[in-house]
Amino acid sequence: MRYNTHFATSTRHCGRGEEAVITDRRQTSRSALEAFATGNFDIYDSVIAADFVDHDPQNPFATAMRGPQLMRATATLYRTAFPDLALTIEAQYEDGNVVITRGTLTGTQTGELPGLPATGKQATIDGVQIDRFDGDKITESWRYWDSLGMLQQLGAVPRPQSYGY
Repeated sequence: MRYNTHFATSTRHCGRGEEAVITDRRQTSRSALEAFATGNFDIYDSVIAADFVDHDPQNPFATAMRGPQLMRATATLYRTAFPDLALTIEAQYEDGNVVITRGTLTGTQTGELPGLPATGKQATIDGVQIDRFDGDKITESWRYWDSLGMLQQLGAVPRPQSYGY
């Protein structure tokens, strides 16, 4: 995993001029994303709330499951399709109980995705994830990954024609 460490910590001014270093929620979001990329799904029990909701419209499990089991099912689907999945976190931002992460996933599709047999092709997918926290656990996530770009790279959807402008 690679990180842009410039965004790893920040300071927030607290009452009476004190400063507190903000790292825990960003680290929790990173840990959840790392588990997705590495297959270390046990971490989900400590970072994902039991009533966790995923608002990803591309997630086939989002309406049927909640909590850590939802993340395990989602991660298993993609890690089976892309066993060499690698994650690069480009930036992280925190505002109150929300952490926003921008990153890139890269992998070779050697396993099946729903409706798409293995292609043997590599794809690079850029995305943004927004995690909302209640205490120290992620309770909701919104994910926006470039699914169309991934499908184009895998040859499932044609790329747009270039007009040379």
